[in-house]
Amino acid sequence: MDREPRRMQWGGLFVGLMAGILLVSAVPVIADIGDPVLQGTVNVAEKRTTLSGADGGDAMLLVTNKAPRGSGIEVRVEPGRPPFVVNSTARVRKLNADRLDGKSIKAFMLKAAYDKDRDRIVDNAERLNGLDSTAFMTTTGAWSCPGNSWVPASALSDYRTSGPLMSVGIGSASAFFRCAVALPHGVAVGSVAFTVQDSSPGAGVECALYRTGLTTGIGTTSQLAADLVTSGAPGATVLATDQISFAVVDNTRYAYYAGCTVVEDGWDTGIYGITISYTAP
Repeated sequence: MDREPRRMQWGGLFVGLMAGILLVSAVPVIADIGDPVLQGTVNVAEKRTTLSGADGGDAMLLVTNKAPRGSGIEVRVEPGRPPFVVNSTARVRKLNADRLDGKSIKAFMLKAAYDKDRDRIVDNAERLNGLDSTAFMTTTGAWSCPGNSWVPASALSDYRTSGPLMSVGIGSASAFFRCAVALPHGVAVGSVAFTVQDSSPGAGVECALYRTGLTTGIGTTSQLAADLVTSGAPGATVLATDQISFAVVDNTRYAYYAGCTVVEDGWDTGIYGITISYTAP
């Protein structure tokens, strides 16, 4: 007589067990702090997760997505926060970025191409966002000041010109001459070359490139190129250097000029001019 109640008890137990299994399977599996990282589901952590090791040949983490349009890694952060933090300045090969320092490709265009079929200027590119690599090449330039444009620093100094040559006058033994330098703001000075004349062992020319502080260290003068001096009697010669201090021109804080001291002993000694080479970003 008690078989029927027992049968009902076992049946109820089985139904309850199956309902529990179905209920558990319906709840998403979420890995928490201290749990292994689970694939194909959400992993939640409030602390840093670190993968550390030493493999000299391969990357420590490899992500492969075989879907035709799938991405490899997706990183989401709060607005204004960087998605990556790195400790190396090494170049990443084949990295194609949409922006550089927050600027799109248009901000770095140095030239455009003409499409004769469309009769308009277009962004015609081979490699990077429609621009040929030559559009991103550093621009070089030069600035010069002829000798007959230099002026003596002192109104008491006697001087004379012979064509392009600026020389000390007959009544003076030496004089310091200057030429105001007008370089574009932001360019980097690469080299300086003074073309001078020194035809006597007793004479000489000494030149340098200077800047004067206008906002910081007002009135303080510093050299961009160290003193370049003739030796012996080389005749017409070039005093040049590519050893430049404070190379980047900042016209908002400094004024620039070139200066040469000319020592005369009766021979033709003087300045033909200066040439400054620079690169622009």
